[in-house]
Amino acid sequence: MAAAFDITPEKQAGQLHFLSSQVVETKAPVLTPKDVDLSGQTAIVTGGNVGVGFETARQLLSVGVSKLILAVRSEASGQAAAEKLMGSRKDGPQTVEVWKLDLGEWASVTAFADRVGKTLDARPDVVVLNAGIICAQPTINPSTGHDEDIQTNYLSTVLLLVLLLPILKAKPSAATATKDPVPHISVVSSIMAHWAKFAERTAEPLLPSFDNKATANWDMEERYSASKLLALMFMTELSRRVPRNVAIINAPTPGLTHGSSFMRQTSGTMLGLFIGVFYRLFGHDCTVGSSQVLAAAVRAGPESHGHFMENGKLRP
Repeated sequence: MAAAFDITPEKQAGQLHFLSSQVVETKAPVLTPKDVDLSGQTAIVTGGNVGVGFETARQLLSVGVSKLILAVRSEASGQAAAEKLMGSRKDGPQTVEVWKLDLGEWASVTAFADRVGKTLDARPDVVVLNAGIICAQPTINPSTGHDEDIQTNYLSTVLLLVLLLPILKAKPSAATATKDPVPHISVVSSIMAHWAKFAERTAEPLLPSFDNKATANWDMEERYSASKLLALMFMTELSRRVPRNVAIINAPTPGLTHGSSFMRQTSGTMLGLFIGVFYRLFGHDCTVGSSQVLAAAVRAGPESHGHFMENGKLRP
């Protein structure tokens, strides 16, 4: 059955809708233990040490998740985040673990998935693939030879998604509050995926067309938008092949958020100053952004399988 949207694709991709979504639309509320109980469950949050990822991790703990895995590139930063998250919970039943994950390296992605499969007795019931990057200048990953935005936001993210799926299918849940919940995998997306011009769409082969560092027309926003569009397209197609009783796969956007360090590569520049002012005027804080993510990762049902979500709603 086709999803019923409250907006057309054309309006969804418009700048006026973006402003309405940010400023006017009602947001999905922050979850409380009265809304959901994740007791016994394990959750993974990539990029869980800062910004939206950190706040997503904090909110997961607040609704009772028993084991939380922060998948981070910097283990030192991850440990600092874990200590801050645990706070008064240090003597309680909840645990936060920090696992190494560098989306810039194939080996790190496969090693992380292998560790999930070999060391966890129960499956992760909530997986939030949040880690991402936006490069201020053309950047080629020295390990893979691919454009850094494409490598991180698309290639490594969907590789991890594919590697985790059979683990989620094979392992039992340790949930105690809900009998055999269907695992959720949420690939954090962006409204900017709808804005991609995607000039590379006709290139054959496709991926090398993103890897020319000297491209005269390279654009920071366009490259990020294309990387998010590719991930969204992959997620949509994958959801047609993965039954929704195996895993509910969706793609929420946290919206424009300030205080996330997402645009850190522009720090100290005039562009960075302009972006900072814009984010403060039209963005919301990470608490609000993360609640939009968890509306998909925790509350959304099978109707969200294969769909983009904004403010807790299915959107084209």
